[in-house]
Amino acid sequence: MKAGIIFSDVINTVSETYASEIQNGSLGMGLEGLLSTKKNDLYAITNGIDYDEWNPETDPNIAENYCVKTYAQKKTACKRDLQERFSLEKSSGPLMSLISRLVDQKGIDLVVSIMDEIISLGAQVVVLGTGDRRHEKDLLSLSASHAGRLGVVVGFDESLAHVIEAGADFFLMPSRFEPCGLNQMISMRYGTVPIVTGVGGLKDTVRALGESDAPFGIRVDSPDPVHLRKAIDAARGIFRDRRPLLNAMISNAMEQDVSWTEPARRYARIYHNLKESRESSR
Repeated sequence: MKAGIIFSDVINTVSETYASEIQNGSLGMGLEGLLSTKKNDLYAITNGIDYDEWNPETDPNIAENYCVKTYAQKKTACKRDLQERFSLEKSSGPLMSLISRLVDQKGIDLVVSIMDEIISLGAQVVVLGTGDRRHEKDLLSLSASHAGRLGVVVGFDESLAHVIEAGADFFLMPSRFEPCGLNQMISMRYGTVPIVTGVGGLKDTVRALGESDAPFGIRVDSPDPVHLRKAIDAARGIFRDRRPLLNAMISNAMEQDVSWTEPARRYARIYHNLKESRESSR
């Protein structure tokens, strides 16, 4: 890796914040000094998502197709379908979702540690993922204790992931670090409000409540149980008492361009400039 960085013409990573993070502190993994010396050649292009694959207007996996103009009516059917698939009670409370590798990087341990509190707030939770056995066992044990309120599927199921993204009200992503992240952008596309930490691509792609005049996410101030619970409680309050704000956040999220269009242009520009630079130096 070090040799590759030294001899490369340009370096790219997948978010502006992560590009900064790897030049400072532990996320540089011992290469932060070298990366700092190459900062003029270090670029950051945020990933996009496949709009053909992730499109609530045409998605064949979900109960009702919808767009930013129709989600208010159609997303309800998707939520009920999700509840039925996970054997959850029919509830008017918020439905939280999590699709992830079940590893500490993703903050799964934080979610597990406050799951009882999340349920006590009147929320339901669905989890899809696979990873560390201890997290899998803890989640399955919790699902048995909270039957009808917590549903867990250990494994990988892409079709079910679509159902979750369409049916949930909020998406949990309390990562300790995240070079870019895709699920927060998929959630935005489906009108599922992301609850995310302020790291890497999560900071760059999610405009959170209190950080923007047109927010579409909720920030977890620090990756710890206290701040995660505070963010979830804020989401619960918005869902219960501030429906106009929630609808505005959903609309804002769905109107974001998180496609590959602009990232592809930026990649092409880097290669074009590099080619011109090479040719002019001959």
